[in-house]
Amino acid sequence: MSAAGLYSPLLGLPAEILDSVASLLSNRDRKSLRLTCRAFGRRVLLQIDRVFLSANPRNIEVFRAIAGHNIYRQKVVELIWDDAHLVSPPEPPPAYRCPHRIEPFWQEWYQEVCDRNTKDTALPSEELETPNRAARARWIAAQPPIEEMWNHYKELIRQQQEIMASSDDALALQYGLERFPSLTRITLTPASHGVPFKPLYQTPMIRGLPYGFNYPIPRGWPCKEPGERLRITQWSSEERDERQKNRWRGYRIIMWTLARMDHHVTDFVVDVGLLNTGLNAHMFDQPCPEQEDLVTVLLKPGFRRLDLALILSGQTELGFPALRNRQLHLALSQASDLEHINLRTNMTYDAEFEDWNIHGEQEPFTPLLSIFPVERWPRLRHWGLSGFSVRMDDLLDLLSQLPETLRSVELSFLKFQDGHGSHRELLIHLRDTLGWRGRDLADRPKVSMGWQEEGVFRGDGYAVWVDDEVNEFLYGDGGNPFSETYPWIKDDIGMQKCYFDPELERPNVTPFELMRRGFLKNEIIIMGVKHTVQSFLGEE
Repeated sequence: MSAAGLYSPLLGLPAEILDSVASLLSNRDRKSLRLTCRAFGRRVLLQIDRVFLSANPRNIEVFRAIAGHNIYRQKVVELIWDDAHLVSPPEPPPAYRCPHRIEPFWQEWYQEVCDRNTKDTALPSEELETPNRAARARWIAAQPPIEEMWNHYKELIRQQQEIMASSDDALALQYGLERFPSLTRITLTPASHGVPFKPLYQTPMIRGLPYGFNYPIPRGWPCKEPGERLRITQWSSEERDERQKNRWRGYRIIMWTLARMDHHVTDFVVDVGLLNTGLNAHMFDQPCPEQEDLVTVLLKPGFRRLDLALILSGQTELGFPALRNRQLHLALSQASDLEHINLRTNMTYDAEFEDWNIHGEQEPFTPLLSIFPVERWPRLRHWGLSGFSVRMDDLLDLLSQLPETLRSVELSFLKFQDGHGSHRELLIHLRDTLGWRGRDLADRPKVSMGWQEEGVFRGDGYAVWVDDEVNEFLYGDGGNPFSETYPWIKDDIGMQKCYFDPELERPNVTPFELMRRGFLKNEIIIMGVKHTVQSFLGEE
């Protein structure tokens, strides 16, 4: 049968039915269907509700094409700004700086990065094979020759430098704000490339990389593994500091543009994907242009959502001016229509904040109400705090003052200061003193709680979530998920999840229990010895 004969019955369908069928297809399938004939090319449209922008010509090209399309531009509601600039090769030692030696030096560096990526991504022998993991394994196995990847990477670096010099990405943002009438959210992230072979967002640039392409995963902003120390510089208007401030170039461009143009943006989200990074908190040490631009954006009537992630490293020796001088409080006070606020810091990630314990000093304390002007937010529906050092009485004081419109709370990766409460005590007080349990079912705030065992690093984006157990304790008959004896969750409580791998979601139990429940193969190798569930239980 000819293609025309095959598709003629479908072409006769009413537009409503064809739209309903197409709505069940992915954009990839829609593209394939559109290519079958001109009629489908006209009638089957792509579903484009978000666009991407970064210092990359491919991302800019696609962004401008959508903004210039009279149908597609109408449906865009979110812009994701990828602020993860590609990593430039390191400065070679003096002996390697001559032209004939510098290129081999850089290529050797690139090879080492690629080898490390491949090693770190190797699937443990006990993990079950899944379609996604099989596809990823094929991608890794198909890596082009190192010379080919290195030459392509150099071209990407050259393009990035060209865009940053011309500010074409900033100009594209201005064009997009004029062309996207439904755009309400801008998400800024340094984590779009995810982890090796598992990007967080499939931007046009990332989708366009050669099959099997391996490269240094960029973060853009200062970033370290938990337990390491970040080095963050001050934030000033001095011209000599511009290079350091431009490590957060995307934030500066977005705030400057939103503060000066007409737009419909009501949500601004900083998404760091649980990484030990964020915006430079020094911008709140004292008034500066970047802080003033944020205030202008927050003053916009109808502004409803703000997710901030701040690096507090470098604040300890100064006495935490970013939190204590009320600059942040003053800025947040301008958003009187706010419905959603989430503040994340790296206070429980960075080794700098362990110095108090080492030297026996008392941790600096900042009352939460000196940061959050909750009396200014009568419509608030979500309040979140993550990666913070807290005192239980102070936290409860703030929670008790949140409006009855509140429907969700996040209390993740918190550290209680010595002698000032624990997670177990906090849940008891949430249940017994705030009156949430007595509210109608639909009005009870749902509590989300992420947990990372101190000193244990399982990889970027990994955490244990105890949401179900916490809410069952607060509003049902469940037990307290936190131990009476130790300051951590009880054994076999919660779900292991990875921000960069949605496929990984399983109970927080021992490897042998995961084997028994079918989440792992029925064997695990420890110290070179193969074990099975049967051998562990003494049944072999």
